[in-house]
Amino acid sequence: MSERDEFTWNTMVAAYEHSGRLAEAKQLFDEAPKKCSITWSVYSSKALLSRGEQLLALVIMTRFDSNAFVNTGLVDMYAKCDSIVEAEMIFDDMPERKSHVLWTAMITGYSHNNDRIRAICMWVRWASTWLHSSAGFEANVYVGSSLVDMYAKCGDLYNARRALESVEGNDVVSWNSMVVWCVRQGLEEEALLLFKKMHAKDMDIDDFTYPSVLNSCASMKVMESTKSVHCLIVKTGYEAYNLVSNALVDVDVVSWTSLVTGYAYNGSYEEALKLFCQLRSAGVGPDQIVIASVLSACAELTVLEFGQQVHTNFVKFGFGSTLSVVNSLVTMYAKCGCIKDAKKVFNLMKIRDVITWITLIIGYAKNGRSGKMNEAKELHNLMSVEPDSTVWKALLSACRVHKDIELAERAATALFELEPQNALPYVLLSNIYSAAGGWIWDQETLPSMGAWQGKELGLAYHCEKLVVAFGLLFVPQGAPIRIFKNLRVCGDCHAAMKFISRVFHQHIILRDSNCFHHFREGTCSCGDYW
Repeated sequence: MSERDEFTWNTMVAAYEHSGRLAEAKQLFDEAPKKCSITWSVYSSKALLSRGEQLLALVIMTRFDSNAFVNTGLVDMYAKCDSIVEAEMIFDDMPERKSHVLWTAMITGYSHNNDRIRAICMWVRWASTWLHSSAGFEANVYVGSSLVDMYAKCGDLYNARRALESVEGNDVVSWNSMVVWCVRQGLEEEALLLFKKMHAKDMDIDDFTYPSVLNSCASMKVMESTKSVHCLIVKTGYEAYNLVSNALVDVDVVSWTSLVTGYAYNGSYEEALKLFCQLRSAGVGPDQIVIASVLSACAELTVLEFGQQVHTNFVKFGFGSTLSVVNSLVTMYAKCGCIKDAKKVFNLMKIRDVITWITLIIGYAKNGRSGKMNEAKELHNLMSVEPDSTVWKALLSACRVHKDIELAERAATALFELEPQNALPYVLLSNIYSAAGGWIWDQETLPSMGAWQGKELGLAYHCEKLVVAFGLLFVPQGAPIRIFKNLRVCGDCHAAMKFISRVFHQHIILRDSNCFHHFREGTCSCGDYW
């Protein structure tokens, strides 16, 4: 051909590219005297993506990156090569007025990547941009509000702000659209900033504005802003509106949650329970964090009846499947001496983590895990997670009674690795070796009989004996007598409890500093080991 135009060159480059003859396509591309957007688009093949990126570097070096035709070709290349993020970056950096070819390239790219929603949004955005820029109606309140809403829903914050600023007057509907969108996209600070501007403009803030702003306050946990918004709500008379009142309740829950959790975390368990009662009296529905914190407080205070009421609460509010709440419930029942209830909750759980398993294992250990070594081993083997030091300590302690040297050595070895600075496993293992070898106490280590005759009178007034005497007088028939003390029970009181439970056929539950003792018919769940 004596003369060749752009169409001829592009046709030949495309033909070589489609035939897989990339070297020839590259050669013709380099020889082409003039390159338009179609020429650059030839590099849209996946096989030529790396070549295209090399050309991108060349484009930047030769300062062609501001050329609309070149950028259109780059957008088309990335979009067709499944690199839609890169295409979006170039598209967004383009000047405000974009050509129809560029819009088409992006829409086609989304469609090529099976992202139909974004393709439709891009098309609507394109059409609206055309309307926005050419029709001249953006100053109209109704058109402007629709534009703000459209841009916001399509995720175009820049043009949404631009449309908002161009709307005549201070249209609260347009501003609400922006505030709602910012909240939904997680831009809480932006939403609060918009609200402050609305207030500064003395706009007629309505019941659609307040809920979104309150949600932002709840997410950011900014109590000062929450109080200011609440005061403004009361002042403007919107407190009785359902949407606003519901949003206020949600914010209140966040406030209550912070207080209750803080008290429970810092050991002020009674204060945490008092606050929970106030929360319920105020008609505020607790969230799962509050429930978990209150159950933990009940476990530490061993207030079973209160914990059972909280259990009813969390079932009522639908927190039954929340792992943190159910773990707290297992802990509460186990620490209150109701190991059967703890096991029932455990069996109903569909998902369990390491905390769940450890809680139940410790619960068994403290409620007369004792004498059932085979069950302990079986439960240990069933664990789907790696046991921590607490589990190994429980097993190591049990090995002393059962003289299981092999398991004791295994548990101690694990503890040596997990807690190398802890002396406890060394002491326990030494005691186990001594017990297995028949430790002989030296006569000098035994206390004198005189010392024991001097303590005899004091033993009669130990607190657990006084409590069980009071319980026999006033606890209803059939109900267990529950005793909680901070020190470990002495041998004399332990023997006394066994004797009383047999004579009076009374179930006595005694929690000392180490474990729970369930006395029934002259026996103890600890197997006389504590």
